[in-house]
Amino acid sequence: MAAEAKVLHQIGIPMYPGMVTIEGYDTTGRQGQDIKALFLRTQDPISQVVAFYKANVPSPTKGTVLINGSSGMANFTYHDGRVEKQITLTTGSNATEIELLAITKKL
Repeated sequence: MAAEAKVLHQIGIPMYPGMVTIEGYDTTGRQGQDIKALFLRTQDPISQVVAFYKANVPSPTKGTVLINGSSGMANFTYHDGRVEKQITLTTGSNATEIELLAITKKL
C-alpha cells in the first residue's frame, strides 16, 4: 500500500474517510502527459461520497451527478494550475467505487 499512499499524496485530492485502497499507479499518457490514478472503494452510499467531494474540492469546471436511490454515478473535473483533476464515482458490488485522477499536461 506504500505505492498507493505515494500516488494519493501526488494526486492532491482529499481521501474519502473510511475508504479502502484498491490500486494506484503513475504512468505516461500517449501525448506525454503525466497521469496519476488511484482506485478506492467504500461501503457508504454514493450520495454521501458526492456530498463529501462537493464540500472538499474546488467548484468543478465540469460536473455530472446522476443518482437514483442507492445507485448512480458522478464525475467532477477541475484544474489546479496545469493539472486537471478528476473524481469519478460509480456504484457496484454493493459499494461506491472512487477513481481519482491527476493529469499533468506536458510543457
